[in-house]
Amino acid sequence: VGAGTYTIKAEVAGTTNYSGVELTAEFSIARASVTISGVEESYTKSYDGNAFVIPNAIASNGATVTKVITKGGEVVDAIIGVGEYVITYSVAESANYTAAQREITVTVTKANVTISAPQIEGWTYSEAAKTPSASFGEAFAQGSNGEIIFKYYTDAECTNEIINLDGIDAGTYYVKAVFAGNDNLNAVESAVTSFVITKKTIT
Repeated sequence: VGAGTYTIKAEVAGTTNYSGVELTAEFSIARASVTISGVEESYTKSYDGNAFVIPNAIASNGATVTKVITKGGEVVDAIIGVGEYVITYSVAESANYTAAQREITVTVTKANVTISAPQIEGWTYSEAAKTPSASFGEAFAQGSNGEIIFKYYTDAECTNEIINLDGIDAGTYYVKAVFAGNDNLNAVESAVTSFVITKKTIT
């Protein structure tokens, strides 16, 4: 029988010497508790631009398990960006089973990225400076609000930065690509590339 309150009745029939008797009593069958399994207590992944695949949980009574994702107390549709998320799994109360709920956490950490060494052509003194190029080594970092900037130096150790290239003297110089990082990606610097500003020929 299912959960609920029931009445049981006992009867003893009368005899020649004894009268009959009838007794009743109530008893209850409580709803069974439900456990939710099939998932870990926590998950961790590094940001990669893809949504975290939400694991499916299993209810011990075979009931449907629903799930809600929150970040900072706000309901979200997917787990993508860096931060800590909570997935709440729930099983509704039924005639024979109590309701159940279980929370797990998913932490997305910042990703490490790489930047290619700058490519740049030298130029002749008094000409306009050439523009270098560099790119992220990871596909998910492209177009991720990650601006790559270039820093110029007089030395290969990159200790003496050049703030303005306009009118810079002929010689060998060095450039590296720099990314300051953002909400999902860690900061990074590229390897150093050298370039030459050649002397201008006087005619």
